Amino acid sequence: MEVCFVVGRNGAGKSQYLIDQAKGNNQDSLYLCNTVHDRSQELKTSKRFSVKNTGSHPNNVMKSVIKKMMREGTHRLHQIEKILLYCGYAPHITVTMRAGKIDSRLDDFSDTSSIKKLTEMIDNYFNGEDEISFNVNFGETSDISSLSKLENLLHQEKPLRHYGMVKAIEISLYKNNGEPVPLLNASSGELSLMTSLIFVLGEISGTNMILIDEPENSLHPRWQREYTSMLCSLIEYHEVKVIIATHSPLIVTGAQLDERVSSSIYHPATGNLEFSSSTNIEELLWGQFEIISPKSRFLSEKLAEKLEELSAHKVSLNQAIEFIDSASKASFDDGQQDIFIAARQLADSIARG
Repeated sequence: MEVCFVVGRNGAGKSQYLIDQAKGNNQDSLYLCNTVHDRSQELKTSKRFSVKNTGSHPNNVMKSVIKKMMREGTHRLHQIEKILLYCGYAPHITVTMRAGKIDSRLDDFSDTSSIKKLTEMIDNYFNGEDEISFNVNFGETSDISSLSKLENLLHQEKPLRHYGMVKAIEISLYKNNGEPVPLLNASSGELSLMTSLIFVLGEISGTNMILIDEPENSLHPRWQREYTSMLCSLIEYHEVKVIIATHSPLIVTGAQLDERVSSSIYHPATGNLEFSSSTNIEELLWGQFEIISPKSRFLSEKLAEKLEELSAHKVSLNQAIEFIDSASKASFDDGQQDIFIAARQLADSIARG
């Protein structure tokens, strides 16, 4: 799968590049923005997921996708299982609806067919109870009759709420030990990852491009490193191009380790497009993120290059030591510190002649 990473410092034009790509696409694009600085409102033909959009609220996303998938066939619900398991939850949820006090305005419209259908639905489904719960099992076959009722209620949610027939719809997740967790009580990282990936599953049909702005926000480092792989595992049977704007070196290097991913790097500040190799990924980490990864061949080459410059009197000892110190600070592998100690000693030896 093709994945293009858009990198650069703040103000380099990463978000604008995503917006321009969406505008130039001849099909509907999926646009996901995990930053409050979202400027994608101008994308009228794209399907948008945004932390600033009430439609992207976790409850709303979950309800919308469940409704859509049940309409397309309950077999599609199984796709959500992988996301819940990955986030540490059991592959099932409970949707609870609480009955409200019927709005007095109904008296004026009690003879209309639409109102009658709504009241009959509530009377039939709730059977005089204050609430009704539906268990949705993504890993196994759920009760078709129960799912049909849930689909009908979700489809009529807007008028049911408008007339006060339903006052609340709550969704609960479950930990692997069976403990229920209200959806909104999940961590910010869990909510961000779950809802954005579930949104992709629900809206990917008819799409040939997915654009994602800063997916790393609120995500644990492990999830950042595995983000691209997880996304690709969900959409691997769809012919889509993925473009990700990111500040996270973990997202970039994590993709490099996945054989399914053919990655490229785009620099909006220069317009340069580079195709992934172990060498230019290392150079990217150093140039864009000031990070050096473990087992870095790029590190060895740069240290050797700087020591050769010192030997040729092209740089001073202080300049060589400054480079070694900056590389040491950029490393997140303690095992590399022996290399930096040896490099400093060698630099001193070269300077002494």
